[in-house]
Amino acid sequence: MDIVRFRRVASAASLVVGNVLLLGATIALPWINNQDTAETLALVEQNVAAFQIADLLAFLGILTIIPGLLAVMRVLRGGAPLLGLIGGSLAVAGYVGGMLLVITDQDKIGLAERTQARAEIVAAVDGSSAWVINLVLVVFLLGMLAGTILLGIGLLRSRVVPAWAGVALILGPALSVVAHAADVKALDVAGSAVLLIGFAVVARVVWMASDRDWERGELRPSSRRPTEVATA
Repeated sequence: MDIVRFRRVASAASLVVGNVLLLGATIALPWINNQDTAETLALVEQNVAAFQIADLLAFLGILTIIPGLLAVMRVLRGGAPLLGLIGGSLAVAGYVGGMLLVITDQDKIGLAERTQARAEIVAAVDGSSAWVINLVLVVFLLGMLAGTILLGIGLLRSRVVPAWAGVALILGPALSVVAHAADVKALDVAGSAVLLIGFAVVARVVWMASDRDWERGELRPSSRRPTEVATA
């Protein structure tokens, strides 16, 4: 297998595997939808194993999916290059921000296990002047929401995949927003599942592309057959 084919196949696989791992993390992670430090630490203390599993899946999923996002940007190079560049850059930044949030989750486990000093810990956290984590959260949300939505719009414009796959990339983040607004974890899980389906369709296009088309960034619109492209 030459390097071009390896990159193409690996990129397709990373889109699917990364999203499967992130879906697993969403399912495993106990639902937290408030900013109360005492309640959060109590929930973490009661679900340490679940947090450990979810953080591990999220860590592996983020590592895996980033090469796949670069592949989506390449898919859009011919039909929607600007949307691919902006959306892909935002999405990568968002997933990197998500990695830092995994670290904060691990810190919460350590704090939650110190039950004898719970009151002092809550007071210290609530009174902390740390603000960079808020910037990380903004980058995470902007990347995961706006970045993925822009990629979905790019897929709609480029017509490299069926239109519903682009809609899936737009709908997934929207469901996550609704989930937190309505305080319903099932909607958040559904959003992750919808993203998995949408990215899997993109992965199939990457997988089925010829090495020549992939290297040149000349993937065919899904609405046109190869014979039509050849005679165009």
